[in-house]
Amino acid sequence: MLFSRVLCCFVLLLLKPFGANAFCFENALDSFHVYVEQISNYTGLKDVAFRKEIQAGGKECCNFHNLDCNQNSSDNDVMTSFLTSVVDPTTGYRYPDTLLEIQVPSGGFCRFSGDPHHATVEVYNANGQQIHPQMILHNL
Repeated sequence: MLFSRVLCCFVLLLLKPFGANAFCFENALDSFHVYVEQISNYTGLKDVAFRKEIQAGGKECCNFHNLDCNQNSSDNDVMTSFLTSVVDPTTGYRYPDTLLEIQVPSGGFCRFSGDPHHATVEVYNANGQQIHPQMILHNL
């Protein structure tokens, strides 16, 4: 009986990180950073929205229960919009000279990979299936 309780708690602890995030961003670029700024589905206070510069090989997430970056604190069908760009960490230069507006579903994640000058951007839903939301380029 005690063993089954311990095993159950251990399994729940292992699974908790996979279902606890409203969204995540992964930077699979070799040496460039990815800048991400949330522009929807947050409390409205610009200083508490999700805003990160993610180092090469890094990952950043917002927890489902963090109302600062997940106003709905609920299911996986909420799409959140972000402005993103690839940044050279030594010069601060953005590649290309644009910001990319993308939408990521709650529970999902976005991965940047490939050539930093023309990065591949992939978006996945909470079930790990790749989706293809609209992406809008904004000139700087």
